[in-house]
Amino acid sequence: MSDDGRSYHSPLRQQRAAETRDRILDAATAQLAQGASALTIPAVAREAGVAVPTVYRHFPSKEALEDGVADHVRIRAGVLEIQPGAGVDAWLAHSRRTWKRADAQGDEVMAVLLASIGRQLLDERLADRVERVQAVLAPDLEGVDPADAERIAKVVAALSSTPGRVAFKRLGLDADASQDLVDWVIRTLLEAHGGRA
Repeated sequence: MSDDGRSYHSPLRQQRAAETRDRILDAATAQLAQGASALTIPAVAREAGVAVPTVYRHFPSKEALEDGVADHVRIRAGVLEIQPGAGVDAWLAHSRRTWKRADAQGDEVMAVLLASIGRQLLDERLADRVERVQAVLAPDLEGVDPADAERIAKVVAALSSTPGRVAFKRLGLDADASQDLVDWVIRTLLEAHGGRA
C-alpha cells in the first residue's frame, strides 16, 4: 500500500510473483512425481529455491498447493475447457490431444495428475466434470432419456479421465489406440440410446 492508503500496482512485481509461483509449482510437481509422501512444504521450498514462508504466501496449505499443482499440470498437459454444446466430436478430439500432450510430458505429469485424483473423487469436482460433459455433449444427447444421458456422461467422464488413460497405458495402448477405443465405446453408447454419434 502507498502512504495515502491506495494499493500499489507493479507489473514487474506481479511478473516476479507469477514466476515464483511457477517455480514453486514446478518444484511441487517434481516432489509429487517421487510419491505423495515426498510432498512437504520445506522440500518444495528447497527445490524451488525459496523460503518456506514464500510457499505459504502463495499456497496457504498443503491441500492448496496440491490443487495448484493439479491445475498447473493440467495446463502443461493441454487440458482446456470445451465450450458447452460443442458435441461429441469436439470432446473426443480434445481428449485425444490432451492424452497425447500428457504422454509427451512424461510420467511426472501423469503421477501428479493421479496424485490429485483421490481428493477429486471426494469433492465436487467429479460432479462438475460430469456436468461439463453433459453440457458439451448436449446436442448429441437430445432425445436420450435423461437418466441414460446422465449415465452416458458419467461413462464419458470416467473413460476420458487421467485414470482412464493410465489404465489404457497399462494395457499397452498408446494415446491414439486408447482414444480409438474410447471413441468406439462412446459412439456405441450414444447410438444404443438414440443419441447422435
